[in-house]
Amino acid sequence: MMHSVTRKRNLPPSRRGGFTLVEVLVALAIFVIGAVAIVRIFPPALGVVQSSEDRAIAASLSRNTINQLEAARGGVPYATFDNTSASSGCVAANPECVVTPNPDSPYDGGNLFAVTGSAIRNASLPRGIAPNQFDNSALKHFRRISGERATVREGHRDGDPDEKYVLTRYPYYFGPGARNSVYIERKVDGVRITENGDLDFSDARTAQGPFHGSIASHPPDDKRDTDNVTFYVSYRWTEDIYNPTAPPTYRAFQGVLDEPIRMPADGSWNASGTLNGRVLQGLKFFGTGTVTTPTTAGGWQIVPGLVSVRYRQKLGDFLLPAVPDQAEERARVGYVRVDGMGYPLNVGDTVLLDYEVDDWRWIVVDKPVSGNSKSGRILPSVDLPIKTLSDQEPRPLYSFLTGYDNNSLKPLLAYSFWDSSGGSGGSDSDTLADVVNTNRNNEKGRVNYIDNDLRSLVSRITYQPLDGWAQQLSVGAESYVPFIAPSVLGSPVRNTNFSPSQPWREYVWSAANPNVIYFHPGEAGKSIVLSFKYLQSGAEQPPVTGLLLMIDDELRNINEERASVQGTLNAFQPGGSRKVARVELTNMNGEKLDDTASTPTKAHALLSLEGVSVWSRTAWQDGGRYSQSAAASYRGLSQ
Repeated sequence: MMHSVTRKRNLPPSRRGGFTLVEVLVALAIFVIGAVAIVRIFPPALGVVQSSEDRAIAASLSRNTINQLEAARGGVPYATFDNTSASSGCVAANPECVVTPNPDSPYDGGNLFAVTGSAIRNASLPRGIAPNQFDNSALKHFRRISGERATVREGHRDGDPDEKYVLTRYPYYFGPGARNSVYIERKVDGVRITENGDLDFSDARTAQGPFHGSIASHPPDDKRDTDNVTFYVSYRWTEDIYNPTAPPTYRAFQGVLDEPIRMPADGSWNASGTLNGRVLQGLKFFGTGTVTTPTTAGGWQIVPGLVSVRYRQKLGDFLLPAVPDQAEERARVGYVRVDGMGYPLNVGDTVLLDYEVDDWRWIVVDKPVSGNSKSGRILPSVDLPIKTLSDQEPRPLYSFLTGYDNNSLKPLLAYSFWDSSGGSGGSDSDTLADVVNTNRNNEKGRVNYIDNDLRSLVSRITYQPLDGWAQQLSVGAESYVPFIAPSVLGSPVRNTNFSPSQPWREYVWSAANPNVIYFHPGEAGKSIVLSFKYLQSGAEQPPVTGLLLMIDDELRNINEERASVQGTLNAFQPGGSRKVARVELTNMNGEKLDDTASTPTKAHALLSLEGVSVWSRTAWQDGGRYSQSAAASYRGLSQ
């Protein structure tokens, strides 16, 4: 009998199943090292994606602002400038006499602010994301807007009478010391100027009829300084700037656009020390006395004849409810009631607004309300460009809603806000609870309104997003005027109501440095269009007209300029930093004028100087620093 025997074979270790402990540890170590490397790659990659998305949003917001200004005829304001402190000798009753041009920044030992530049140069952007660094940058400043046009509208809250109102482009400051005003503006034809610079209104007219006072040569009796009226006059004069070493002597025309002047009452028209309705160059040449013969020394003479004149009349300050919460919600959405100012305004009329922007960190969204499907219902809603709300503001979002119901031909108006606790409130949160209420969906960045029967809903939403987003508008002055030092005119001429100071639009052009024009630091980086004449080796050349130049964005210390012009610049730009912005003149070929060259060229007549710069920038916290995206245009394209 045979038996079968089965033997077990001992296999070598290399052929057994499973892994040794060493193999497992080695594999685990390799996995951990690789995983850590991958994890370390993702945050920067995600950051790059987020930064790219933010930049696209910022670029869109900046471009949208420019598009809106270009689409609105006359939509560009006269100027934006800084408003940190009152000017010396400023008269409170004079709305034009507001501020010094620039404050000192604590950066770099008292550098000055400018919107263009960098965090280091001109403190254009904050150096970091701490709140005080935002305050110490240009984003906190340049909040004063002058000459913003707005169209009168009409509507009513449910149960209230109709109101006429306008909307500012940005939320406005309404706290202590607020100086926000409504104006009308009219063109005056037929005004003449004498060789001494006196204005004659005998044949003046506006679209409303004759425009002169009980004394025919004076403006209407109700269009004087006490009526809060400022005139803007464009005129020319002759002045011998240079006496070349070889004759002849050149007598050149010069000009100014929209020089401000206020008219005294008839009783003080010829009183000692008043301006007698005389333009500033007339005061500079002839003083306040009666001069029958133009001064021959220096060729000084105002060019007589018809001049361009317009006037602005203040109707009143912004009207706000006495209840603080109601005042706040209206200021936040830019609502200004205008039918209680004692002046007849009709729907569709245009008014001018001077106001202080509350904070550039309020983002404004003007959009029609669209339907949004949610839980089987169609809710009125608006999508926000930046999705998340700030956690620093107790009320980070305000809403102003207009729409029509079947019982009214005029819009219903409703105000509401969203607070940081996640609830809605406002003047109409109770009375219009079944019509409008503001809700927020942070994930989608959407404002939902309660379903209602209103038609043609349009909303204005102002809100502060996370990450310090800010949107700032910067425009050059519509025109610039020559700076005349107070010592030249004498006191009290420069600091009276009749010679309103508008320092943000002044410039210095001096024979001491004839090929350079100086501006206040806040104008750095802005574009100008100018016309002038120049000499080459003493011979007058064809005039340069409509030349587009950009003011340097690198500020210059006054002590770096020619010694002969420093005294004027020190009077022009007082303060610790002593810096100015400047532009060097060129011919039409772009060649800089040089009065020190072997063939010297030097400007000798400045005919006009206009600001055309329109610049919108959107800034945000990009990690531990601020980034920005800007869009630019020119005033001629935006009118």
